[in-house]
Amino acid sequence: ILSVGGDGTLLWTAQQAAAAHIPVLGVNAGRLGFLTQVQLGEEGKALDRWAAGDFKLQRRALLEARVGERVFHALNDVVVHKGSEINLIRIEALVDDLPAGQFDADGVIVSTPTGSTGYAMSLGGPIVHPDVRAIVFMPLNPHSLFNRPIVLSEQARVTLRLPNASAILTCDGQQNADLEPGAEVQIAAPGLAVELVRFDGGPNFFELLRRKLRWGLPLVDGDE
Repeated sequence: ILSVGGDGTLLWTAQQAAAAHIPVLGVNAGRLGFLTQVQLGEEGKALDRWAAGDFKLQRRALLEARVGERVFHALNDVVVHKGSEINLIRIEALVDDLPAGQFDADGVIVSTPTGSTGYAMSLGGPIVHPDVRAIVFMPLNPHSLFNRPIVLSEQARVTLRLPNASAILTCDGQQNADLEPGAEVQIAAPGLAVELVRFDGGPNFFELLRRKLRWGLPLVDGDE
């Protein structure tokens, strides 16, 4: 599948492609284009290389979020948040059925390595290399000095419960569902993944971090 647009377009495409086991080539016609491999105008050469078999596939895991009978998927992140409400909400979290904590916060983010350079990063979460099989659990603006993000195994099962408040479930910033008090969200990486097309000679992960997010750039004098 050829995905032409920004990262948001690729996130939507990835969900469709993963279910059908079809690789995705991203062409950046948006602003950041962190996930896309090819710039707009270069797609002709890229398609020739694709047709010739001159490419590699990079696995990117998706998360699955279950709320009752409803099922959602996300390549970047699953967020349970308070929406437009002013007050904090309490979220009870379990990991592999073990109590992990109770968080008075704006919400909780559960992110893949792919999503670690998105919303989670903007809130101080760790950057996780895409080849690492992990998920990141991160309280969203907790009312505490000590609640820090934690990196879990990709096999971990995260359960989020709302004991007394309503909230909103958002997957990849695109799918939303209202959550009533007492709701439970079960989040896991069940093995569903999308394969992104990558070319030799293209920017590697650290080049993308420097170019797109200015990570790892040295200080410069004011005249430079």
